[in-house]
Amino acid sequence: MTNMLRISNRFRRNAEIGLRNYGLTLIQYNVLRILADSGNGQNTMGNINKMMLFSKANMTGLAKRLEKNGFVIIKRDDFDDRLKLLEITPRGKQRLGDIYKEALEHLNSYLEDFSDNEKSELNQMVFKIIRRINSMEST
Repeated sequence: MTNMLRISNRFRRNAEIGLRNYGLTLIQYNVLRILADSGNGQNTMGNINKMMLFSKANMTGLAKRLEKNGFVIIKRDDFDDRLKLLEITPRGKQRLGDIYKEALEHLNSYLEDFSDNEKSELNQMVFKIIRRINSMEST
């Protein structure tokens, strides 16, 4: 467990440093990722907050900063005026693409001593842990 935490902390620290070069925090990046994976590139602020990997952020302030930087648009839901939607912009999508390329390079450098088979096995083991954690949380 200690080794997994060590790896997680190192990944997080390196991600935070890399994201600064793109004008994003780790939390802002995760919001953009969630939006990019959502239908039509949009989702409610409430849903995004539930999906966040970190403790609940001040979504209103976070959304306003992302909008100010041109990464999202904040709008009202057509059917429920109480709900605020975030929609990723083309600039937000482009930024994610740029970050993905750099992140993939870093990941490949971390795993350069692994064979393709070992990488595949590692990926399968990590997903197995994630599935187990998810099943424990849902009960």
